[in-house]
Amino acid sequence: MRRIARLGLAIALVPALVLVTAPVSAQPPSDENHFRCYIVSQQMPQPAVPITLEDQFNEEPQATMAGEPVMFCPPVAKTVGDEVFPIEDEEEHYTLYAAPGVAEPRTVLITDQFGTDVPWRITTPKYVMVPTAKTVGGVTFDDRDDMNHYWCYEANGPGVGVRATLEDQISGPSNVRVTTPTLMCTPAEKVHGDQTFPIEDDDLHLACYEIHGKQKTQQLLLGVENQFEEDTFQTGPFEILCAPAEKTLPTP
Repeated sequence: MRRIARLGLAIALVPALVLVTAPVSAQPPSDENHFRCYIVSQQMPQPAVPITLEDQFNEEPQATMAGEPVMFCPPVAKTVGDEVFPIEDEEEHYTLYAAPGVAEPRTVLITDQFGTDVPWRITTPKYVMVPTAKTVGGVTFDDRDDMNHYWCYEANGPGVGVRATLEDQISGPSNVRVTTPTLMCTPAEKVHGDQTFPIEDDDLHLACYEIHGKQKTQQLLLGVENQFEEDTFQTGPFEILCAPAEKTLPTP
């Protein structure tokens, strides 16, 4: 997984900001994957499993149950106007599993390629986002060792209203409208049984938006493997686009 030298950037900016009391604005991650998430329309049912999750919003680990897979998310190339965001690592994939939790609603400032310090209201934890290996056509894509796990919160905020072209290993190129925020995914330490998966990059978040566009009717069968299961998923229509993002808390 690629990482941005954010600390060095922050240090470089300090001399220019010594007389300013406002916090430094976040910078949008520029060399991390975007992900397009597809509905998992068919898979082998399995019982929910107990996990604990701890992120930057929790004072202590919170127990929850990881349920059925909801969406599968391959990396996607995104083009907006003349700006191209390529796939940075074609091996990285995620699966979203239902994982409800409890949290106090709060406002955060989201910075990504769609905006800087945009206020989002986040509420209830809804999904855990798990690094996943994918096998299709006898070829396996697997880069799980240094990927974040995420706890994804329901979110709302200003609509984007941007047209983009998306292309990934499942479908595309697709012309879509990126509309409203729907999930904010924050890095989380996950404990499953006797395995602990630490946060790999606590600055890197995923800001997820609803996307709308013409859908192909063809569905795809994928072999998947992660810490919860080995299974075959059938993918349905795409639902959301998750962009690399950073967050800050508004000044009181």
